Amino acid sequence: MRRIRKHLTYANVMATVLTFILLGGTAWALSKNSVGSRQLKKNAVTTKKIKDGAVTGAKIANGAVSGANINTGSLKVTVTQATGQPIPPNPPPSGVGGATATCPAGKKAIAGGGLSDSANDGSFIEDSRPVNGTTTGPAQGGTFTGWRVIWNNFAGATNKTPTVYVVCLG
Repeated sequence: MRRIRKHLTYANVMATVLTFILLGGTAWALSKNSVGSRQLKKNAVTTKKIKDGAVTGAKIANGAVSGANINTGSLKVTVTQATGQPIPPNPPPSGVGGATATCPAGKKAIAGGGLSDSANDGSFIEDSRPVNGTTTGPAQGGTFTGWRVIWNNFAGATNKTPTVYVVCLG
């Protein structure tokens, strides 16, 4: 103990205390989440420095990305088609028929339509709309799984075979 007391001068004690304060402050400054926007230089964060998958849709400000910013080649858009039963001319038996095309599971319907017969003989598309399932329309603001088209073969001379298309994303 006497040996230690010989070296316990005011200067040695203060130097030891100061060393602990400095090391403790440095450790606190380097603790987790201690670097913020004030410490980063302008343009210091580049694309290469961002971890893959780190930026999600929730982290992007509304309106920050528009259609002009999207590489359309990266979108996985497919078209699904369905053909309905032939529609006989009206009146026998009704002259009205339809078909529905739906997106494969995991894909989202974004548009659709039908192919009307090229012969302008009085047949026409009566209804073209998005659907959930086979015939039910989506709720206001809701999503949809397919597209349904109704044809009217009102004055046609021959049977019409309807074709309907749905554009799917994903």
